Amino acid sequence: MATEAQIKHMVDRFLGWKLPAAFSPDAGITFNPVFNEGTAHPMRHEPRGTNLFDATEAEAMVRYMVEGMSRRATDPPRATEAQADKAISEIKKAINAAENANQAGEDIVVLMARAPELHQRICELEDMLDRCAEFIDGQVDVQDGDYGEPEPNKAMRLMTAIREVVPESPALERPTAPGMGGGL
Repeated sequence: MATEAQIKHMVDRFLGWKLPAAFSPDAGITFNPVFNEGTAHPMRHEPRGTNLFDATEAEAMVRYMVEGMSRRATDPPRATEAQADKAISEIKKAINAAENANQAGEDIVVLMARAPELHQRICELEDMLDRCAEFIDGQVDVQDGDYGEPEPNKAMRLMTAIREVVPESPALERPTAPGMGGGL
């Protein structure tokens, strides 16, 4: 089901939508897009939103549209590009922390004690990065670069960065953290 914020967003967008040029209502509703015809200054009405519904009625319509709509419990929430960037940043920090710990000569006993926790966190981050990659896969493209040469778009650069850290592999090859499951 949609959240209250999502419903409000949809109502606001509906009420602010610029009607298409070919707008032609039916059921006895009339709309004459041209006015001042036959004068030196004919003009065209360019309405935004609809006068068919007020905000309360539009909200009722949106609630009717989303009623009964639910996300399956098995569908994980999709990560945004910002979340993917954050996950990559966290992995880089973890790698840097491990390198710094090694360089500083941190006691191996401390690292061994934290190994299960770190392993679980790495599995969670790898799983999140795989889901991020799946999310942005359809947005990977090239764009015109300098002098018309094609260059990767932001989604392709992000996908490349993810696959450098977590190579694409079947879900069963990489262990998952307890409770994470093997698939999406």
